[in-house]
Amino acid sequence: MPKTPLLSKQQIEAIIESSFDGIYITDGQANTLMVNSAYEKMTGIKREEVIGRNMRDLVTEGYIDQSVTLKVIETGERATIRQKLRSGKEILVTGNPIFDDLGNIIMVVTNDRDMTELIKLHEQVEHSMQMAMAYKEKLQTLQESSSFGKDFVVVSQAMYDVCNLVERVSKTDATVLFYGETGVGKDRLVEEVHKMSPRHARGVLVKINCGAIPETLLESELFGYEAGAFTGAKKEGKIGLFELADEGTIFLDEVECLPLSLQPKLLRALQDFKIVRVGGTVPKKVNVRVVCATNMDLKEMVAKNQFRADLYYRLNVVSVVVPPLRERKEDIPMLVTFFINYFNQKYKKKKYVTKETMDCLLAYAWPGNVREVANVIERISVVTDKMQIDPEDLPREIRGDLNSEIDPDIPLKKYVVEKEIALIRSAINKYGSARKAAAVLKMNHSTITRKLQKYRKD
Repeated sequence: MPKTPLLSKQQIEAIIESSFDGIYITDGQANTLMVNSAYEKMTGIKREEVIGRNMRDLVTEGYIDQSVTLKVIETGERATIRQKLRSGKEILVTGNPIFDDLGNIIMVVTNDRDMTELIKLHEQVEHSMQMAMAYKEKLQTLQESSSFGKDFVVVSQAMYDVCNLVERVSKTDATVLFYGETGVGKDRLVEEVHKMSPRHARGVLVKINCGAIPETLLESELFGYEAGAFTGAKKEGKIGLFELADEGTIFLDEVECLPLSLQPKLLRALQDFKIVRVGGTVPKKVNVRVVCATNMDLKEMVAKNQFRADLYYRLNVVSVVVPPLRERKEDIPMLVTFFINYFNQKYKKKKYVTKETMDCLLAYAWPGNVREVANVIERISVVTDKMQIDPEDLPREIRGDLNSEIDPDIPLKKYVVEKEIALIRSAINKYGSARKAAAVLKMNHSTITRKLQKYRKD
């Protein structure tokens, strides 16, 4: 048989140069001997930067985060790793040892493959899985609660105006800020904004209560995090709610609880439609509509430097004020009837309220708003045995508004003082502090404090 001719150095270099994969060759001491054009194009590292350089120095100087060549020299075996370049790009590298006749490593030939498309595909799969989970959770929520039915109970002109405004803004991508006390139904209105918008067909509604998540975790929940971003982080990283809501809507409830340190990042996300994961450097583009809700006066918080002014104006594009139930009492009979029917069906009952009971319900101030109505009616449905619901079946605080007996022998001044103190205490319980209660009651904070102290002494 004819002897196979040996390839010349020029021919070997031509073969290496024609390879689609990046090829990186070192000697047995990890000194760079050769780099092909595919490696330069793939990594952005020029051959003149590395030829003659040792891999240990290149790792120290940050060209790469780790070297498969050094691993091969250490173990004497083929090895494959994911290598991160100084640009942040990741490539898959496989190092193969070349031995002499005595078994010594004389060269390490590394094949490098661009992982950009693979990583992108992996992220798309992860995103699809997260989207599927979000759809499942959304479906379960609808099946379990049904939000007490598909429609709003709207009788008052005030709520008609709110619903008309919601319907108009739903057709746009404008940022909406809902104002209203706890329990007025802001979250249900947000659901309608998403449901009536074009985004309903493309993405999901993702909800997050900013006041229910610890400040240290809120940023990673909103924007996600990269692998190894902090102790306890998943090794593969985690997608954030902004990415999960891509093409859809994200609802930030209790937005006033956003820490000042996080507000600039949210502002950038709203302005540029780009987010950066915790521990990451590469911005990710997102197409998200932001809807917020609060029961606080954000403008007052801005004046007190408790909320950034630029973020406030960015969120307050369209503001929707949902009035409390005490300001739209014409809605109460329909709400009571609605919830009575709902819980009758749920608990297989046939209960109804008398006119006297409805009068008590109309006279009550409903500090918990619609949510309190639902809770009271459910409590009555569960606790009472008879079908007819009378005033005495109502909670004490509700029937007391209408039926509490007044002692005719009590001095008028003492009666007025007791009612005043009761009102002050009720406001403090509702708003959380004497200062906030004073603002609502149009009183000085010092006056409230003095009256409470005087009453305790008396």
